[in-house]
Amino acid sequence: MQRISDSEFMADTISKIELSIRSGEFIDVETSKIELKDLSTGDKWNSLCETVCAYLNTDGGYIIGGIRERNKQYRITGFNRNDEMKIIDLHCHKFLNDAGVYPDLSDHIYFDYFDIQD
Repeated sequence: MQRISDSEFMADTISKIELSIRSGEFIDVETSKIELKDLSTGDKWNSLCETVCAYLNTDGGYIIGGIRERNKQYRITGFNRNDEMKIIDLHCHKFLNDAGVYPDLSDHIYFDYFDIQD
């Protein structure tokens, strides 16, 4: 069985969200390994950090930012590139280890940009 790449997996997941929006039929993409995060308000960033922490302490997962699911409908909230430093800070300025040190998590946290519906 061929394993699809992370990039292909993400593209497929995003395609399902786009299809769901276009068709009006809800296609659930969230699992224990996939979380959608709005990121359009400050408190949403706290939720992102909680999910990243949970993934770092388990088997990992994928977070798709800029999309909100509510009442079985997706809404594209987008991502403001001015917030890119908040994502970069996840690598080494957000999570203390047991020794009280901020470890470099660059090998564990990756991010990429995808265009959705133009």
